[in-house]
Amino acid sequence: MANENLYHLSLHSRARRESFGILFYNSRDGKLTFVRSGDSLDVGESEKGSFLVPAGDEVLNKTSLIIKALMTKGLLETAEVKTEVDQPSDDAPRPAQPTIARRASAHREALQAPVNVTWEITSRCNLHCRHCLSADVMAHSGAELDFDQCRRFIDDLARIRVFQINFGGGEPFLRPDFLDILEYAHSKRITTCVSTNGTTLNDALAKRLKKMDFLYIQISLDGAHAATNDLLRGPGTFERILSGIRLLAAHRIQGVSTNTVVTGINFKEILQIYELGAQCGVKTRLSRFRPSGNARNIWAEYHLNKEQLAELSQFLSTHRDVLTGDSFFSITGKDRRELGLNMCGAAKMTCSVLPDGTVYPCAFLQDAPFKAGNVVLEKLESIWKEAPAFEALRNVRIESCESCSRFSLCHGGCPAVAYYLTQSVNQPDPECIGTFPRQHHIDEPGGETSARA
Repeated sequence: MANENLYHLSLHSRARRESFGILFYNSRDGKLTFVRSGDSLDVGESEKGSFLVPAGDEVLNKTSLIIKALMTKGLLETAEVKTEVDQPSDDAPRPAQPTIARRASAHREALQAPVNVTWEITSRCNLHCRHCLSADVMAHSGAELDFDQCRRFIDDLARIRVFQINFGGGEPFLRPDFLDILEYAHSKRITTCVSTNGTTLNDALAKRLKKMDFLYIQISLDGAHAATNDLLRGPGTFERILSGIRLLAAHRIQGVSTNTVVTGINFKEILQIYELGAQCGVKTRLSRFRPSGNARNIWAEYHLNKEQLAELSQFLSTHRDVLTGDSFFSITGKDRRELGLNMCGAAKMTCSVLPDGTVYPCAFLQDAPFKAGNVVLEKLESIWKEAPAFEALRNVRIESCESCSRFSLCHGGCPAVAYYLTQSVNQPDPECIGTFPRQHHIDEPGGETSARA
């Protein structure tokens, strides 16, 4: 037995062991760090959370740069605590030298569990948005998980070390016990992001949210003016949404962003939406308009044409602080490649759970062929590892894209868009800018000039 260093994870970081090494998550920015560590590092869970550096000066020398890098990223605390561990025998195999993989896409083995889970916690909603992605499923969803079932599910997510839950709906704040569910998730050190329409926020609710750590809030806003927003979200919603945003700003609640589904009718207002968010002290997030749910009914009228998609790509290049969902990799340039995934995360990094516990690979792939199981009947870990629908998505190979110069940036794009427009996930994303005429490519420095959105 020998004394060694136990490095504690910082308050906003978590880690879990994978077959290739260790996966770290930083809740401050949502970024992942992969450490290909062999046996030189391992994760140990305590009340604070920690991982152990095994005994032996040679091992420590090999891992010292990794330790320093993780500290620089804010994933580890500088304090060192002494503990006793077994000394490896002289004939034990030497661990491989660890390296940090900068991008999630650098690793292709299936993860042991999702990084995050999108959980549509309720089918209740006070709005009837024309582009609601969940409309069809919500209409046919079974009974919602009760509070005890929700707690058991969160316990299971904590056990398999899911790092983040993205709560949606419906409107989450219409569920009477939702704040209790949020607090329970936080007690398990799971980061949460709540997608809300903002119209149900009030002072009492804001005061309670203010006390929560590990919380991000995303408020839907689909126009810089009432006429535009209300056409999609309903009469009077623009002013109610702005009131909700200003309320959270008044309470100085951190981690708030607006979320705009970019359509043909609000496309020219993106810059104004960005400026409006800045005035309110919140970030701007853009989501792709995809033909699922109610959006299928208005797709032909409201989807972006290729010129608009190229212009949107330029806007994102000149506004790098704008957040995007992981489906934007197919329409953004190389200058944003380090800001997120460069491939679809469905069944690889994430999955979706409906109010009744039904599991799908993605919130945009909730058709019958993609149904993977139900968390009331089986553990999510089993569904994640064994569901045929998940395995099929992990093995999708779009050969027609592999010769494209942008393949490393998008790997074929969003399979949900491909599925709804071509009836197959094995086809390229029809909106990928790699399919555009040469004059619309914006990857190289000195390409098209910045467009005003």
